[in-house]
Amino acid sequence: MPELAVYDLDEAVAQVASHWDALRGGHVFLTGGTGFIGTWLLETFLRANTMLELGARVTVLTRDPKRFLAKAPHLAAHKSIRLFEGDVCSAAFPQENFSHAIHAAAHAGRSSDEPLRAFDTIVSGTRRILDFCGAAHIPNLLFLSSGAVYGPQAPDVPLLMEERSPAPSTSYGEAKRAAEALCGAYAAQVGLRVVTARCFAFLGPHLPLDGPFAAGNFVRDVIKGQAIAVRGDARTVRSYLYASDLAAWLWTMLLNPQASGIYNVGSDRAVTIADLAQMFATAGGARVSFTATPIGVPSRYVPSIDRARKQLGLDVRVPLDEAIRRTLRWYSETPIMSESAARI
Repeated sequence: MPELAVYDLDEAVAQVASHWDALRGGHVFLTGGTGFIGTWLLETFLRANTMLELGARVTVLTRDPKRFLAKAPHLAAHKSIRLFEGDVCSAAFPQENFSHAIHAAAHAGRSSDEPLRAFDTIVSGTRRILDFCGAAHIPNLLFLSSGAVYGPQAPDVPLLMEERSPAPSTSYGEAKRAAEALCGAYAAQVGLRVVTARCFAFLGPHLPLDGPFAAGNFVRDVIKGQAIAVRGDARTVRSYLYASDLAAWLWTMLLNPQASGIYNVGSDRAVTIADLAQMFATAGGARVSFTATPIGVPSRYVPSIDRARKQLGLDVRVPLDEAIRRTLRWYSETPIMSESAARI
């Protein structure tokens, strides 16, 4: 697996700017550190740690250290990164001093296939991390939630705002909502600073290619040299934040002391799946195949990012067409991985 492009890493590090100083000599406890988001957090951490001589460390909770070592040896074997074997719901967490924690772990399987197990994993895992932060006196926690807490977006609502009351329509969304409530309760009771990132849709290297999401499937189709297959409603509206922006946003939310409460993390620049497919076709020299007949009202899933923009100075830095080109460029040099291998 090739390493990430230097310009991607440097762009992310530059966006976080002086907030990296909060990590100087620090120690981060990271769950979910070997999947798509976690890998980007580790890559950008390592770049900042080296460039800025932060002297920081990250301990990564992972179910399978050997597998991650095979996937990303430059990360797994680095002296600033330690892999700690265990599951978020059962591990005896390390008894060390930590300055920050990031809870990015998610259910290992498809939540639609095992809704009860997914619910229990998300809620009980979050409670164990919160208990750990309280007992270990970890003052700063970033919790990765999901835009799924909002439930279906009405056609006349252009952007989902943080002020909207959660109305989850899936067990996954309900579990994330419950986990958010736990974070709020712990923050009030023990004085823990918790920042919640409601994550939407993303694009970039390490994205799983055989999951149920259009962008990853389109990457796979282009890299395989086949027609881009649009199997669902092509009128569906989504938005995509490139992974270097994603990593910069998350580090800023953790390290900037002005960050508090809940932020949407994603792009507010809407695109239909039909247009997204055509953008991939143009970038990859492919054709597009539509296999479904649209029925009813198309789905929409696009966040407002005004809160992150106004409070933290965050924004969409990499345009969607450039995000597509960078993603395809990286995957053209990478053997296609299965979804389970990409997530570990």
